[in-house]
Amino acid sequence: MLHSDQINFLYISLGKRIREERERAKFKQTNFAELLSISRASLVNIEQGKQRPPLHIIYEIAKLLKVSITDLLPDLDALDKEIDSNIKKQIEEKSGGSEDRQNKLLDFVKANIKSSKS
Repeated sequence: MLHSDQINFLYISLGKRIREERERAKFKQTNFAELLSISRASLVNIEQGKQRPPLHIIYEIAKLLKVSITDLLPDLDALDKEIDSNIKKQIEEKSGGSEDRQNKLLDFVKANIKSSKS
């Protein structure tokens, strides 16, 4: 089961890939949203990972962009690496530069991740 951080990064990564493919295909947000029968605001939110598009919209996006749905979905291993990188960055920011604090925070996070997976 995916954790909430993984789910959030999944939709952020999906949105980023949709935006990249839309721009590569030279679609403007307004026109693309009209083709999908959604508002421009909804498209913006999808591209920012703030709105979770239903499967039929993802299918239509892939169809319009002439890519496979799997091309839009992030690799879960890459997703885990991105999450780990984000966690380490936050730990560095919260530790005030103290390497001892960083190690303690990292140990705490790892212990909690292991216990939540059980």
